[in-house]
Amino acid sequence: MKTRIFLILFAFSFSLPIHAQKRNTKQQKAKVEEKAHNPGLELYKSMISSTAKLLFVDSMVVDKNDFIRHIPLNRESGRIAMRDSVFSLYENELADRRYIADGDSVKSAIYTQDFIGGNWTAPKKVIGSSNNFPRVNYPFLMADGVTLYFGAQCEESMGGYDLFLTTFDRDNGTFYTPENMGLPYNSTANDYMLAIDDVDTLGWLVTDRRQPEGKVCIYTFVPTPSRIGFDGDMTDKEIEPYGRILKISDSWKFGNRKAALARIENLKKRNQSHMTTGNDVCLIPISDNIVYTSGNQFKSPRAYELYKQMTTKRQNLKKGQYNLEVMRREYHNSDQQGRRTLAPHITEAEADIEQQEQEIAYLEKTIRNIEIEHINGR
Repeated sequence: MKTRIFLILFAFSFSLPIHAQKRNTKQQKAKVEEKAHNPGLELYKSMISSTAKLLFVDSMVVDKNDFIRHIPLNRESGRIAMRDSVFSLYENELADRRYIADGDSVKSAIYTQDFIGGNWTAPKKVIGSSNNFPRVNYPFLMADGVTLYFGAQCEESMGGYDLFLTTFDRDNGTFYTPENMGLPYNSTANDYMLAIDDVDTLGWLVTDRRQPEGKVCIYTFVPTPSRIGFDGDMTDKEIEPYGRILKISDSWKFGNRKAALARIENLKKRNQSHMTTGNDVCLIPISDNIVYTSGNQFKSPRAYELYKQMTTKRQNLKKGQYNLEVMRREYHNSDQQGRRTLAPHITEAEADIEQQEQEIAYLEKTIRNIEIEHINGR
């Protein structure tokens, strides 16, 4: 009996350290897990309070491999397309400058090229493959010619691809260090592309957040001239649903969704007209027998420069015409005081539009004369 008790106590004395060691191992493991941090998640949390306030008009889920086809970008904003099954390109309206993404499965970069003398220049790297941006794609250049958006996988991403912004330094001829665009543009998922149409005041955000494998969601939103944040008295918990775009209808109070939907419909109709008729808003009849369909066809450098100026003026004219139409609608729906306030602004806008139309007409005539003289060798 004593022997049996001794053996039980002997076995128990060995079992205590083993169980204690197991508990200690679990506790150590838990402590290690607690100390481990996720830089992307920390970046996400730090940016919640600075979430941009945007009106998301609509959304649609499409296949990831051809989402660019579903972005109804107008011709004035340039052209976006896939170069192959992985990398994309952006080409400006004049078709004389483009930004292309290129690389392999490990690293990639964005390059720029100019169309000179009937050929594209050698690619010049803009961003990527190094300087903390090992993998980049989906470039988009704003109509201002200096603001470049792109998607990147890098240390400064919240998760997967994030959207970044950089601007061109005309003095140095290089782009500034890119900045993460924050929420709601980015998330802990993949946020691939941002495209903005200045003429129609519309933007498209492409992301795979909360989407099944092989799918992405394209959010159509109304861009703002400058970043607008949420009220300072809102907590991060209250702001976060907007940053994650959990429910687009919650954002409809931030602007006029009905007007934005009308712009989308008008844009689609214009694009369809271009596809069926082949018309281009910037066609230039040079003479009875010569009609140019692209800026690359100009023979005179001076005529080409004026053509680019005219294109910019046409874009500004369309913006002015749209803004004038908005003010006229507001005038119609306003009370007497509101009409008194709007009246001088409408008058000023009408005069400005008339002046722009006269300037464009003069430019068209000047361009034709200069180009004809150049062709005739005078």
